[in-house]
Amino acid sequence: MAVNVTYARFRFWGRLYQTIFRQMMSLKISFALRVLFMIMNNLIMLFGWFVVFNTFKIINGWTFPDFMFMSGLIVISFSIWSVFFRGAGIYMARLIEYGDLDTYLLYPKNVLLHVICGQSDPAGLGDLISGIILVTASGLVTWGNIGILLFCILIGACLFVGFNIILGSLNFYVKDCTDFGERLFYFFLNMTGYPGCIYDGVAKLILISVFPAGVISILPVEQMHHADAITLLWMGLIGSVVLGGSILFFYIGLKRYESGNKIGVKL
Repeated sequence: MAVNVTYARFRFWGRLYQTIFRQMMSLKISFALRVLFMIMNNLIMLFGWFVVFNTFKIINGWTFPDFMFMSGLIVISFSIWSVFFRGAGIYMARLIEYGDLDTYLLYPKNVLLHVICGQSDPAGLGDLISGIILVTASGLVTWGNIGILLFCILIGACLFVGFNIILGSLNFYVKDCTDFGERLFYFFLNMTGYPGCIYDGVAKLILISVFPAGVISILPVEQMHHADAITLLWMGLIGSVVLGGSILFFYIGLKRYESGNKIGVKL
């Protein structure tokens, strides 16, 4: 029975994305331009840090290839959320705020899964492509540590998805919290974009525990150089807690949801 349920969910997931991608590909030129400009945007943003590292060469033990790897890993993890789970975050928050979650409550499928998989951003494919380019060009990836790379990408994706589910669910508990959640997401995103070499002491401890932006910006680079089983277990624990906690946070909040009685109506 459990196997059949799991298979049905994966089949539903596949059909959902098939529909979304067909819709995106119906506007081929727009789709291609968005992907292209996202690749250009990511590579241009890297240029500023290239100038910095070209001047100082090594900053607190980090080199430019380290920063390239970190940037690539982050945009790959971000792209997984953006392409496959974009419904987690602002979209979810607005559904809750305006009482538009009613429609999803009528579907005979997992409510949270349908909400977070119901949106996709084609520009995220540009992030994926540019991320692969950066990770490959960094030179840090070898056949010996490719498993660590895939593990770090998985943890990064879990953090992006989980963090966005939490932010999207805040409106269950606090009214008119959408703008706050959006600002907090961009704060999290900005914190992951700075090289880990600028953090030390208490700041680094906070970023790998309380506000775990450092789990996808600091620790992966260190693990590519010197793998440590304890650190990898810590990363796995943080990713599991954030994602699992976000799911629980959503369903507890769902019990507080106030219907907008607006089936099929958009204001």
